[in-house]
Amino acid sequence: MWARRRSPGFPEPTLTVRLPRLSSWNEAQEGAARRIAARTGPSRPATPPTDARARTSALASSSWSAPDRVHTDRDVASTMKTKADGRRRSGHPRRATSSPSPAAPVDGRGSMEGRGIISLRARHGTLVDHPVRGKGVRRKFMASIRKERGAWWRFDPVRLLLRAGLAVALVLAGLLTLASIDANWRFAHLEAAAPARVFSAPFVLSDRVAVVREDLFERLARLGYRKIDGHPSMPGEYSVRFRALEIFLNAFNYPTGRVEAMPVRVKIGFGRIGHIENLSSGEDLERALIEPEPLGTLSGSVREERLAVSIDDLPKHLLDAVVAVEDRRFYRHSGIDPRALARALFANVKSGEVVQGGSTITQQLAKNLYPSGERTLTRKLWETLAALSLEALHSKSEILERYLNQIYMAQRGPTSIIGVGAASGHYFGKDARYLDLPEAALVAGLIQSPGRYHPYRHPREALERRNLVLRLMRDEGFITEPQYDEAREAPLSLRPEPAADARQAPYFIDFVAQQLQDQGLRDPASRLGIRVFTTLDPLLQARADKAVDASLKQYERAYTQLRPLPGGEIQGAFVALNPSDGSILAMVGGRNYGRSQFNRITQAHRQPGSAFKPFVYLAGFQKAQDERTPLFTAATVLDDSPLEMEVSGHPWAPQNFDQEYRGPVSARQALALSLNVPTIRAAETIGLRDIVRMARRCGIESPLQPVPSIALGTFEVVPLEMVSAFTTIATLGTRAWPRAIIAVVDDSGKVMEVPTHPPQEAATPQASYLTLDLMRDVVRYGTGAAIWSYGVEGEFAGKTGTTDEGRDAWFVGFTPDFLGLAWVGFDNNRPLRLGGSALALPIWAQVARGAGIDRGRRWEMPSGIVEEEVDSTTGLRATARCPDSTPEIFIEGTEPPECDQHQGGFESWATRIMNWFRH
Repeated sequence: MWARRRSPGFPEPTLTVRLPRLSSWNEAQEGAARRIAARTGPSRPATPPTDARARTSALASSSWSAPDRVHTDRDVASTMKTKADGRRRSGHPRRATSSPSPAAPVDGRGSMEGRGIISLRARHGTLVDHPVRGKGVRRKFMASIRKERGAWWRFDPVRLLLRAGLAVALVLAGLLTLASIDANWRFAHLEAAAPARVFSAPFVLSDRVAVVREDLFERLARLGYRKIDGHPSMPGEYSVRFRALEIFLNAFNYPTGRVEAMPVRVKIGFGRIGHIENLSSGEDLERALIEPEPLGTLSGSVREERLAVSIDDLPKHLLDAVVAVEDRRFYRHSGIDPRALARALFANVKSGEVVQGGSTITQQLAKNLYPSGERTLTRKLWETLAALSLEALHSKSEILERYLNQIYMAQRGPTSIIGVGAASGHYFGKDARYLDLPEAALVAGLIQSPGRYHPYRHPREALERRNLVLRLMRDEGFITEPQYDEAREAPLSLRPEPAADARQAPYFIDFVAQQLQDQGLRDPASRLGIRVFTTLDPLLQARADKAVDASLKQYERAYTQLRPLPGGEIQGAFVALNPSDGSILAMVGGRNYGRSQFNRITQAHRQPGSAFKPFVYLAGFQKAQDERTPLFTAATVLDDSPLEMEVSGHPWAPQNFDQEYRGPVSARQALALSLNVPTIRAAETIGLRDIVRMARRCGIESPLQPVPSIALGTFEVVPLEMVSAFTTIATLGTRAWPRAIIAVVDDSGKVMEVPTHPPQEAATPQASYLTLDLMRDVVRYGTGAAIWSYGVEGEFAGKTGTTDEGRDAWFVGFTPDFLGLAWVGFDNNRPLRLGGSALALPIWAQVARGAGIDRGRRWEMPSGIVEEEVDSTTGLRATARCPDSTPEIFIEGTEPPECDQHQGGFESWATRIMNWFRH
């Protein structure tokens, strides 16, 4: 038995060798000899020694070697294999073991006689006993590797190239996988990234709508409709007949569903639509809709106009035109076209400049997936990998559709026109599905350089580019020679160039965005790709913008105190509502949105001045009706004389605007002439807390205090809540909340829920009608009488407003279906020194004149209103003895008692005669 001692750094192994019995030695000897001969050749001894000691020495000699392990006993071999495998798994080389023995001489063949050492030649080196330590076995591992494999392995160029190629392939595969994941995620979310689009309200054609022919023409022109001589044959066309219009209405996806294109005949007479007929079916229609006008987007600082279209809805000649001019081998390559690259390189080298690109449609789409604008070799490689992955995972139709919806097509002021859908409306005023061959060729030709071929600024270059596209289509076999000749001769048929600022109502759009946020509809999951249908009337909005800007410029020229100073320029604002439901029809928050985005309609806090007075009178009439007493009526006589009172420990002496006093006046006269002192005395009679409560019920939510100065509008309010409060009077008692949103539709066509406020009764119809009747006198003979000089017609009611030193100028006016508020002032509260009738009223009148107001509509007097003759000096019911009387209306139950101040006689009759001649 031999046992090897543990070498440093190795676990303690053991090896037991059982020698064969002498009786079977010959058999073992012959087997060992055969194996030795096979390993070492004929030079090795073929037969073992004869004596036992020599046989043992031979077994222990290094001349007996084997490829791995050679033993005469299976148990020994099994034990050695198990030990060696364990060392191999643990990272140690295989080693043989031996027990220490006395030194013995080494024969010529390198054997160690008398030590019982079995020396094995392993695969990577010979196993020997350490000559110095005299124990353990050391395997020459690294030396054996260098000896057996040689230096050629380390420096073989073929293997190095193979390894490098494998590494590059693995890196490219990883990059392609990452690019594929990234590009396809962006591709899937490309449509979702489209900003929310905002639309105006549709224009309703019905026999209940008052309309002026010229206004209807302007609405059609704004939408891009083209006037023709004959009968309209395509959507977006109209013609004028005797007392009728024939309009081929465009198709549109409304919140309630899609309405297909339809030709109609509209008869107009006496300022009203009389009859509507469907020209296709011949049936009469109760109403028809002219599609809403796009106002802009809710994309923050990035202004874009998009209109996603399906490739199935686009005409084939548009698709053919794009393929012919942008990527003629689109349907034959796999994302990259080497031919196109070579052709572009040759053309660019030949011309000495970049005149042609070699990018395919797929590569251009991949470029649009990464809009940072970075142009580096790394980005180009990434886009190439993205193009390959898009081609591998998506169909040609999908790629072409996304491409046509994402390409940049035009610039309108600060707004980018993106996609062929928006470009069709921008240039031709029609849906992309209705583009004819010349129009489609022009759209396709603009893709390469919308600025160079801008048809409005460079019509000659645009025409040449269009004809080039037509020639390429002919060469590719997309159109025939006759089609090419006919389309080539067609002129550029463009709509009038749209306004520079696509956001036609920027203050209004900001307000819409705020309402969406307040109502929880503008979270990241819902604001992208949605369509917001609003209440705005685009024609009225355009006239409001023009009226504010023109009036303020005129004021600056006419009044030196209004000219711009370092502290700022004069500002104006206007808002119009439908009083019945609070729909905002127009909103101008300032004179220039580019210089100031501060919305003075929704964000400013200004004193309303005398514009607040109608709510004082409304509170008085309501209180008198509730108590059924003549506490306060339109005939109540108020003292217009100097007044002094103490307010919060300080003396206060209010004055009228003109600093004159008129003695006894009726409540009707006090409101019509906007007298301050009589109104303060009326407020004291009514009750200050009742006035605050009435203002709250009407919708004024700003802080108010029950002090005498509240009657003069000294507390700040927001103009939007001020105009909302007047809906109570205009609708005879029902308050309507301002609203800007009709419906919100997501990208799947689902109508999202929009919270609304139902109308609320704030005052009785009788009290509201009485206040309304007093406000009609404001524009009949009071401070608002100048309104008629601006050509306004119909029945109106209104109220001017002016604050101390004329820091704020107001005018609020309304009809049964139109309510408007105009404000003028400086943002820094600089004095205007002019009143509302001089500054705010002209703006209101210019807007109202073009608002298409139904002149025939009147307010109906509600039940519970009675009319009585009252004495002009006492306000009591007139008798036969009263020398001067006038008719007045009262809420039933609040009539004043009979007058007892006159005795009759000759003097009374003489006074009546004189008053008759005076009137």
